[in-house]
Amino acid sequence: MPPNPHIRAGPADDVLARALAPPSETAETDSELSPEVPALKELQQKFLVCDQRSFLTGSASADLQAAHIINAARKPNHQVRKMEVPTASTSGGFLLDGPSNAILCLHLQWNTYGTFCFVPAEPDAKAILDALRQSDRDWKKHYEATHDFPVRPLDITAPPFDNPHWDVIILHPHALLPDGQPILISQTRTFYLPGQPVPEPGLSWKGWIPSVDRLCSMSEPHEPFPPFTAQDVRKHFGHPSVSSLAMIINAHWKLDHFMGEHAGSATPRVKNRRSRGQPATASLGAGHVDPSGETSALSSGSRPSGAPEFETPEAPEDEDEDGLTNTEFRLLSAQARDLALDSRQRANAAMIMLFGTHQPTNPYVERTQAIDAFNNMSGESGSGGYHPDQS
Repeated sequence: MPPNPHIRAGPADDVLARALAPPSETAETDSELSPEVPALKELQQKFLVCDQRSFLTGSASADLQAAHIINAARKPNHQVRKMEVPTASTSGGFLLDGPSNAILCLHLQWNTYGTFCFVPAEPDAKAILDALRQSDRDWKKHYEATHDFPVRPLDITAPPFDNPHWDVIILHPHALLPDGQPILISQTRTFYLPGQPVPEPGLSWKGWIPSVDRLCSMSEPHEPFPPFTAQDVRKHFGHPSVSSLAMIINAHWKLDHFMGEHAGSATPRVKNRRSRGQPATASLGAGHVDPSGETSALSSGSRPSGAPEFETPEAPEDEDEDGLTNTEFRLLSAQARDLALDSRQRANAAMIMLFGTHQPTNPYVERTQAIDAFNNMSGESGSGGYHPDQS
């Protein structure tokens, strides 16, 4: 796989040395306890640094996070930062239903479950799609002439990829902040750059509230949050920039998951952005290879290496209470103990073997169904039926 475009100009030895270096101070891992990369992680680190489209990190650096909401201060010499955290959390009064506590409680929802996503503004999205289509045509033309797989002629450090305008889409308004509570966004943030005088502090905040799939200002006329450009201060400190293509892929999978689970509540804007993003992610994913070379045996239906074969039953087997037949249970049991599979595949097999395939029952649904059935029977007999306590 071709090297990452961010670091193509750098010597290969320096690139791999950077990838195999210990995590930085901003990484989530504990760099004090693991000063060296274990041998088992070297392949993973090499894949990260050779990631053609920055799929995993969005950067040339293996330890860079594409997005981080809460950055903990772990170093003993970061006392100033440690003091700023409680000051920022308590300066406006700390309430259980306030924004500060909501962010602390909801940051996993924000990070993991896609409460919101950032997509390129309409003009930039069109320009990016056109550039990707042109890159595909150039790649195909070169291949037909040379019958060789060249590096894609795509410079993601130049427009329209380097600094597009971003738009915010709120997918789960109820999970952003408590009802009626605004999210405060700084309007005039200033940064100190090495070699320049310290800027005058002039930070102002403006409150925004979720409205359908947008952020809108709290004051009249509730104008929507405008498209913005990300102020890239990492380059001033020698750190790699976040890849806009990685941000697009991140947004695509959030939108794709949302449409798969909540298509009935999707707004026209969400549907339009999801459909427009599919050609871009398909083009970005061309030539991408799974480094493990493995797919889940449960999803593909193929038998994993080293797992014992079982004869196919002549007639369909009846499912047990957990939704598994005897053959499926034995197959899962073998996969959970198969050392040829990775830890995630063994864990998935063990979880299905232990908990089955049926969804957990909802006691409230069962209670409602029982009450409805009782009322129907009572109605036929002429009694008043049962009504749950509404207090």
